[in-house]
Amino acid sequence: MNLAAAVAFGIVHGARHTFEPDHLAAVSVMVTSTRGLRRAAWLGALWGLGHTVALTAVAAVLIVAGANLPATWDAVFALLIGVLLLVLGVRAMVLAQVAPRETIAADATQPHAHNHPHRPLRSPLQALAVGTLHGMAGSGAITALAVAGMSSLPAQVGFVLVFGLASTLGMATVSAIAGATFARVARPWLARALGVVVGLVSIVIGVQTVWAALAALR
Repeated sequence: MNLAAAVAFGIVHGARHTFEPDHLAAVSVMVTSTRGLRRAAWLGALWGLGHTVALTAVAAVLIVAGANLPATWDAVFALLIGVLLLVLGVRAMVLAQVAPRETIAADATQPHAHNHPHRPLRSPLQALAVGTLHGMAGSGAITALAVAGMSSLPAQVGFVLVFGLASTLGMATVSAIAGATFARVARPWLARALGVVVGLVSIVIGVQTVWAALAALR
């Protein structure tokens, strides 16, 4: 496979990678309290940045060295991701219940309000950390895919880079849509209900991820 084909392959797989359940769950939880298109897109882009940097760094080293990750690598990081999804899900459900009623609707008209002490620093760092963890977990599979389908080093590295960039753009887009959707929820009870649903989904996917990871480690 030549470089042009590798780039096209990376774009397709990067876009598809965006819609994996654990990715969607993590980002959805992070934007439930954001309620704004631009900030949600920014959080999604930060997730993608962490994901791309971690994935590219590990995959590039493995490709150049001609090495493979230990079989337990993905399982260990999948276990960490599952636990993180559980924590994020519980946090989303708690925030949905304790958030002041008047601030839920206020975010749609005052996106720069500073009455949410949990947002300014924690959300961006959280998005970056979660994306980095996902990138570490996926690096082994992406490296195997690149090595199996491409014979030249430029094509392999190009595929990994484009894959990461495509998944970053896809996650920023999905996050922006989710943030804009939450911003349009004017009824406080409905906004809280959505927060609870998103939290529950994250918990369910987290439990499934932990269970699969533990089974792989046995």
